[in-house]
Amino acid sequence: MIKKRRKSVQKQLRLTTIAMYITVMALLIILDYYVFAKYIEKKREIRQTDFLTYYTKIDSSVGNAAQILTRYFIQNQAFVTLSVTEDPETVFNAMYDLDNQMKSYIRLYDNLAGIVCMYKSGVRNEYVFQSDVSSRDVNDILINLKRNMTPLFDEGSSFILTADKQYFVRFYRTKKALVAVIAKIPFEESGSEKFVLLHRGTVLTNKELAEKISLIRNVNTSPQSYTVSYYNYKSYSVCYKTLESAELTVCSVISGYFFTELPAGILLLIVITCAGFVFVIESSRMLEHEIMAPLSGLTASINTIRESGRLNLLGGFEKYQEFYDVETAFNALILQIQELKIKSYEDKINKQRAQLQYLQMQLKPHFFLNCLKSLNAMTMEGDKEEMQKYILAVSEYVRYLLRSDTEKIEIKEEISMVRTFLNMQSIISVRKVACTIHVDSEIEHCLIPIMTIQTFVENAYKHAVLSETDDCLKIQIKAVLLHSEENLLVDIIIRDNGNGYPEEILTALNSGSTQETADSGSGGIGIQNVKKRCGIFYGNKAEFNFTNLGGAYSELIIPCETAGD
Repeated sequence: MIKKRRKSVQKQLRLTTIAMYITVMALLIILDYYVFAKYIEKKREIRQTDFLTYYTKIDSSVGNAAQILTRYFIQNQAFVTLSVTEDPETVFNAMYDLDNQMKSYIRLYDNLAGIVCMYKSGVRNEYVFQSDVSSRDVNDILINLKRNMTPLFDEGSSFILTADKQYFVRFYRTKKALVAVIAKIPFEESGSEKFVLLHRGTVLTNKELAEKISLIRNVNTSPQSYTVSYYNYKSYSVCYKTLESAELTVCSVISGYFFTELPAGILLLIVITCAGFVFVIESSRMLEHEIMAPLSGLTASINTIRESGRLNLLGGFEKYQEFYDVETAFNALILQIQELKIKSYEDKINKQRAQLQYLQMQLKPHFFLNCLKSLNAMTMEGDKEEMQKYILAVSEYVRYLLRSDTEKIEIKEEISMVRTFLNMQSIISVRKVACTIHVDSEIEHCLIPIMTIQTFVENAYKHAVLSETDDCLKIQIKAVLLHSEENLLVDIIIRDNGNGYPEEILTALNSGSTQETADSGSGGIGIQNVKKRCGIFYGNKAEFNFTNLGGAYSELIIPCETAGD
C-alpha cells in the first residue's frame, strides 16, 4: 500500500510567511525604486538644463570671437595694408583705422573681452578691452599674444588663464601683423557645482578636482551623460560636452553626499523600507524561535517515540497554552500506554515462562521413559553392580533435569551434564563413544538455555549410523567467543562422524520453522524444542546452521550473556 504523502504544517507556515514578507518587501522596494527614479530623472533634467545653458554661453562667446575675426578683420583693408607695408605713416593710418573699428565692435558684443592688433611682434599695438577686464589681465593677454607672433600665415585659437578669469583667444597672424579677438569664458560656480574646462586633453580649470575624480580618463571612455563615482562616500555627478570649433570640453561636476541631497519624503520612505527589513528579520526569528522550534521539538519527540519505541514524556512546551494543552494530553496518553505496555509485557513474560516450563517438561518424560527401559533391562540381566552405577548417574542427571525454575545455565555446567549423560550411556550400552570438548575459558560462565548442548549430543548418540570402517562414534563439542560490531556472541558447534541428517530433515531444520518434523529419527522434538526456546530468549538474534560435513554438523550462535547481565 502506497503511503500518502501529507503536507507539513511547518513547511506550509514557513512558505506562507515567506511569501507574505516577500510580497510586502517587494512592494516597498518597487515603490522606493519608482520614487527614487523619478527624483533622479527630475534632478538630472534640471542639472542638464543648467549645464546646457552654461555651455550655450561659452559656445556663443567662442562663436562670436571666430565670427568677428573672420567677418571683420581677416579681409579688412587696414589689416591687409598693415600686413604688407613698411611705411611708418601707412602703418600709423592703418592702426588708427583698426583702432576705431575695434572700439565700435567691442560695444556691440557684451561677451567679448577685447580686440588686439599687433604690428611686428608688438612694435606697435592697438587694443580695446571691456571696462571689467583688469589691467593685470590685459597685460597677461598681451604677453601671451606676443608669443604667438611668428612669421607664419595662420589662424588659430588658444586659452589664456589669469588669476581670476578665463579667456578664449581667436587670432589670425601674418608675417608682420596679428589681430586677435578675445572672448570671455563665463565662470559660474555654486557651492556644490564646479566647471572644468579641458583643451586638447589639458585641464584648464579646477585641476585638483579633475585629478581627484580621474576626469580626463572618464571623458575619454564615457558617453556624454551623467556618470557617478564615489570617493570616501562622496558622490560626483559629471556631465560634459565638447565644443568642436574650439576643441574645448566643458565639464560640470556636482559633488555632494548622497543622502544629504535626497528630499525628506524619499528619506522617510527609505527609513520605512529599512524598518521593514528589520521587522521581517525579527518577526522571522520570533516565528522560528517561538512557534517553529517548539513545533519541531514536538514533532521530533513524537518521531523519536515512534522510531525507538521508548515512551518518553514531553516537556518544555509550557509557554503557550495551545502547546501546553497538547503536551498535557500527550503525556496523559503516554502514561496510559506505559501502563498497558507493562501489563502486556507481564502477560507475555508469564506466557513465555509457562511455554518454557512446558517445553522443559516435554524433555523430562522422554528421558524418564528411556531410563526406566534401561533399568528394566539391567534388572532382567541381574547385573546389580552396573545397576548401582547407573542409578547414581541417573540421580545426578535427574537433579539437573528437575531444576524447573532454571531457564538458562552456565556452559561449564551444561558440559558437566553432557559428560554425565555419556557416562550413563556407557553403563547400559556397549557402543564405543569418543567425545572431545573444547570451550574457551572466557565463555565458561556464559549462560545458554538448559539442555541445549545435551540435546544435540543425545541426538548424535541415538541416531548417528557409522560406516563399516568406523567402530567408534566420535562427537566433537566446540564453544568459542565471537566478536561482532554490536556485541559478543557464543558459537557452539556439535558434530559427529555418522551418516548425517537426511536431506528432507536438513531442509526442514534450515528453513527456520520450529514445527516438529514427522520423522522422530531426525531428533524428534529435541532439536525443535531447542530452536523454540532460543527463539523465545533471543528472537532473531539466534542463528542456526545445520549441514552434513563428514557427519551431522550443527551450529548455534547466540548472544553472550552472564549472570550479571
